[in-house]
Amino acid sequence: MVERLIQHCYAIDYSDSKAIQDDWKESHYIPELQIHSRMYAIADRYSIEDLRKEAKLKFHYAIHRDSDEYDHDDEYEDNGIAERHDVLKVLPHVYNSTPSSAHGLRTIVFNFALDHWEWFEQQSEVLKNAPREFLVDIDHAIGHLTMDKAAWLRDVLET
Repeated sequence: MVERLIQHCYAIDYSDSKAIQDDWKESHYIPELQIHSRMYAIADRYSIEDLRKEAKLKFHYAIHRDSDEYDHDDEYEDNGIAERHDVLKVLPHVYNSTPSSAHGLRTIVFNFALDHWEWFEQQSEVLKNAPREFLVDIDHAIGHLTMDKAAWLRDVLET
């Protein structure tokens, strides 16, 4: 991430590369959403506004580019699920790495989850361990959309 921060400082941009460039071992693979989430957190922590905007924009494009490709093209159906799993993986970092007042990436992830709620609801075992703030946000939104809340969500929030 430090390399990407330096890239941003000198080139006003940072690499979207999914792997650490000097070591291509599988253990060093970093999903694109995770890269942008980490860069956003660094920018928020050190008050680097232009980096925060860049990371948020790249995160937004990455999450929507992938969902648009996979929602409309049957050929990519399996990859779309993998990308949604990347959203589940980045969810804790998005919610835990910045204060609750920093809505930037939280709003993007939240809206993505609502847009793909049918799939997300099928991941209830994974979502039970999601950040509580995310679950409360989802519960609040679903409560406004429908009176029939997911039983698993109600159970998690009552504990």
